[in-house]
Amino acid sequence: MDRPRCPGQDMRNWRPEDIFDVACPACSAEIEFWKDEPFRICTSCGMEVQNPRLDFGCAKWCKFAEQCVGAERAAAMVEASMRDRLIAAMKSACAGEEDRIGHALDVLDNAEQLIEGEEADALVIKAAAILHDIDERETTITARDILEKLGIDERASACVCAIIDSLHGGGSVDTFESRIVRDADRLAELEAGGDTTNLSNIFESTKGLELAGKRLARG
Repeated sequence: MDRPRCPGQDMRNWRPEDIFDVACPACSAEIEFWKDEPFRICTSCGMEVQNPRLDFGCAKWCKFAEQCVGAERAAAMVEASMRDRLIAAMKSACAGEEDRIGHALDVLDNAEQLIEGEEADALVIKAAAILHDIDERETTITARDILEKLGIDERASACVCAIIDSLHGGGSVDTFESRIVRDADRLAELEAGGDTTNLSNIFESTKGLELAGKRLARG
């Protein structure tokens, strides 16, 4: 008996815009994507290019996700999809506040560098980095509202909110994830013109201190 087709992959349901061209970020050559393709290899320069329009949220629940793209890639795409949704929600909440948006993205970039090769809850770290300034704004939208709307489970949501509270003096939490986010935030502030003396008292993780030192050494 044939396996039922995934509705998203059944080309009978496709529209003309479901096949489109994307410029390679490395060489600008045009790459044709079908909407369900996770990535393509650029025939011009050989770079692996991710499908910028792929919403792989279905990998979170579809029983065929691992067969579709492989277990490791499916997990990575679920995380990437949630990361992009968090960024979009943050940008919407902070519309018109380019400095705040830029700072959040800088903190996210720092956090992603700090967790490379580490065993950590990447979702908690990235969500806290992206949303850490949301609750400082005069708005009814809070980080918890965004986490709930995106379907992030209560345990992860509580961890994210605890980290955000600790950044703004509303509580104290001391986990590997909280130290990474605080260091990522401090590194962004440092590069924006903060005090560069006594770094050992500023950063809480070895990796944070090492990354700060490397960047300062580069000038």
